[in-house]
Amino acid sequence: MELSKIEFVLKIITWNCSGALRKKFEKLICFDADIYIIQECENPAETKHIEYKQWAENFLWIGDSKNKGIGIFAKKDIELKRLNWSDNFENKTVKHFLPCRVNGDFNLIAVWTHRNNSPTFGYIGQLWKYLQIHKSKLSKSLIAGDFNSNKIWDKTSRYWNHSNVVAELNEIGIRSLYHIYHKEEQGEETQPTFFLYRKLEKPYHIDYVFGSKEFIIKLRKVELGKVYEWLKISDHMPVFCEFETRKTLS
Repeated sequence: MELSKIEFVLKIITWNCSGALRKKFEKLICFDADIYIIQECENPAETKHIEYKQWAENFLWIGDSKNKGIGIFAKKDIELKRLNWSDNFENKTVKHFLPCRVNGDFNLIAVWTHRNNSPTFGYIGQLWKYLQIHKSKLSKSLIAGDFNSNKIWDKTSRYWNHSNVVAELNEIGIRSLYHIYHKEEQGEETQPTFFLYRKLEKPYHIDYVFGSKEFIIKLRKVELGKVYEWLKISDHMPVFCEFETRKTLS
């Protein structure tokens, strides 16, 4: 029997929903994404909201409370296998990182960095620590979420600042897909992903999708949600990525 290959598109969205995803998930449906990485969402396993639970039938989730955490939601025909990666660095827990294997094909690491009560290693420092533990495992990977970080806040006295993390990822072939697609430099982004206090005069770019070479060469599109549509329900804009790929059929 002759095998044939057909083209199809893998669609991925990351978004900090600013809480109460049960009231907002319908806004995402129009994207028809294959995978959603959502920060500040409630645990579908503990919700009483029937429609949210039905939408979230295929998911992984972690959080400090049932009301606020980070989740990965996928179409029902996609396999999400939680990876048992340590979140302990020098006897301290870093958060929040949710790693999984998608269809046995690639790693997806969902990110929502925290201050984590750290006087020195808050936010991007948490990701730096996580990379020190797991950098060797990141071949064919996507890293996506709310990093709470940008090059504009670099402090040269810190060896783990935003630019250092980007450089470490670049060394293993993992790059920011927004910056590749829009041909912009770190710290010089023209499209914000976050508006402090939802004020238009306080825009920042702090949400990212980083991908290895397998995703870079198949990258088809990177778009951000329109401000006038999304600022009503969150201080973050969704980041939407499309990848061309192939599927073998018999």
